[in-house]
Amino acid sequence: MATRKPGLTPIAAGVALVLLAGCSGGLQSTTPSGITAQSRLQAVPRISFGGPVSTLGAVHALHSNGGLIYRAVDATGKTGYVAGSSFYGAVELWTLPDSANNAPDCSIATEDVNDLAFDAKGTLWVPTPTNPTSGTGTVYTYPSGSCTAATFGLTAANGQPSDIAFGTKEEYVSYIVGLPSGSTYLPASIDVFPAKKTSPSANLTNSNIAESLGIAVDKAGTVFWSGLSEVGGGTSSVVEFPDGKGSGKVLALTGFGQIIGMDFDKKQNLVAADADDTTLDIWKPPYKGNPTTTIALQGTPIDVKLDKANKNVYVSDVANSSIDVYTYPKGKYEYSITNGFTTTGSEPVQVIGVAVSLPGSN
Repeated sequence: MATRKPGLTPIAAGVALVLLAGCSGGLQSTTPSGITAQSRLQAVPRISFGGPVSTLGAVHALHSNGGLIYRAVDATGKTGYVAGSSFYGAVELWTLPDSANNAPDCSIATEDVNDLAFDAKGTLWVPTPTNPTSGTGTVYTYPSGSCTAATFGLTAANGQPSDIAFGTKEEYVSYIVGLPSGSTYLPASIDVFPAKKTSPSANLTNSNIAESLGIAVDKAGTVFWSGLSEVGGGTSSVVEFPDGKGSGKVLALTGFGQIIGMDFDKKQNLVAADADDTTLDIWKPPYKGNPTTTIALQGTPIDVKLDKANKNVYVSDVANSSIDVYTYPKGKYEYSITNGFTTTGSEPVQVIGVAVSLPGSN
């Protein structure tokens, strides 16, 4: 187990992504009977479920119009960026390096955000649950060097969009849960979107995952999906889909608590955020048994991204409301980014997602 900072509450086994029907008092009545509304970090006492919803319409209008303000626009694609999302209403973007903890270059106002990612061209993709009561959402795109959201986006028709990852020819969007069906939720799933298409060509599911936590794609096109066997709890596992197809199989991983975000380094080692153990767990191919390496962290990790050079690893730390930067693979703590993550209304800051663009070397 990693050493936690004094005063931090250990996270319990039930770390789960947000079922948005329960994220504000005004929406809780939409939760189907027999299903308890969950928070992504339901077991952390300081996370509350109450909060105003009257501003959501205005905030969403700002997001849809692209509300981006860059301190310094770089259209050359040579500048690296790090982006972080806080669940209750913002995505922040900083130019790398940012060891001085500068104010963000960019702020995107939005209702709720989960994980996010940059593609190979530096476009930022932001999965946003647009309609918490129906479970649908949109994946917005922000081109590198642009101050406005692109017109191109993905419609999340099979649930609340949770995370996104990129293959060579497809985009993969994972869903926390499906649309309500009677008194239960449909299982979580992954939609496969052909590049430049707004509608999915396939949908991936596996009986071992009822709630999605994270998604990553290796250089061979294999899709890795982390999740829980029950909505809001159950067994944590990682399922792989070779070539992004089929019914998937559970990896024989051991020695971890609960895996959420994932990434791959240049050697195709699987780097996973272990929220229960407050560590980064690293497995070499073929990904079985105990982690090859474990990096102790100073807070609770939700998402993890490596820079292009694999010199640094960026971790969204929900316990400290920060993005923490470590050397890779040694895992020496370097600095944290907190400037720009502020409380929205009565809700605390929950730093959920992190993404690093090309070139991404710090």
